[in-house]
Amino acid sequence: MVRAMLFRTRRALRRPVGTGTPLAVSALDAGPVEPLATPLPGRRIDNHRLPDIVMPSTATRLAAAAERPTRVITMYSTILGDRDNAPLFVGIDGRAAVLLRLTATQRPDLNHLDEALKEHGAQLYMSGEVLGQYGMLRIVLRLPDTEPGLFEAVLSLAHGDVQDFLAAAHANDTVELHLFHATDDRMLSSSCTGAGIHRVVRDALEVILPFEHPATVTEQREPVGQLAARFPKVTDGLDDEAMVHLRVTRPAQPFVLFASG
Repeated sequence: MVRAMLFRTRRALRRPVGTGTPLAVSALDAGPVEPLATPLPGRRIDNHRLPDIVMPSTATRLAAAAERPTRVITMYSTILGDRDNAPLFVGIDGRAAVLLRLTATQRPDLNHLDEALKEHGAQLYMSGEVLGQYGMLRIVLRLPDTEPGLFEAVLSLAHGDVQDFLAAAHANDTVELHLFHATDDRMLSSSCTGAGIHRVVRDALEVILPFEHPATVTEQREPVGQLAARFPKVTDGLDDEAMVHLRVTRPAQPFVLFASG
């Protein structure tokens, strides 16, 4: 299950040359995310209105931390923190992005992974799963030249980052991959086309929207356990009809910069 994380922001404000808007360079510390006091309206994708957002997105937390209208800049590596072998899905400023830090159990370092991605691309599987009263998304990312190279996440529409990711991917047919390694200071940031991802997103949503959407770790524990029993191995249940081939087109910026307030 994807961990919920809260980022506390320490800001160093300065005035960029040539602009009248201060720039907040965010340093983020991990901690537990608290549900919103008042849920936010869910996003709209096609003709579907998504459920209310109970757990705030990364962008919402950064914007709330700003004391006045400003531009916020944050490195993706900072957002990911020390989370290993577990993909994080975000959609800040309309950019659908998968953040992932590998360890030696997957590959010794990042050497030659960029060449493998350019040659073979990556695969993203997405399905809607009904688990008792709940509906959740199951997403599996497959990377080339990585052993075993499969990374699974179980996601809830009650989370702002999940809705942001889906909305951005559906709108643009583009997904960014930002890959890191626990023993390597480098990062690989690539923008990938994902032809057909709007269909895959739509199909998954149509399965789970009629059901409830667990927000907290406690609420997610039972349905995630049911999913683990349904698919004992990550390779179980993967359907090529629900797969998007991600093809690298260009480098991506390894940071996000967006307006707050």
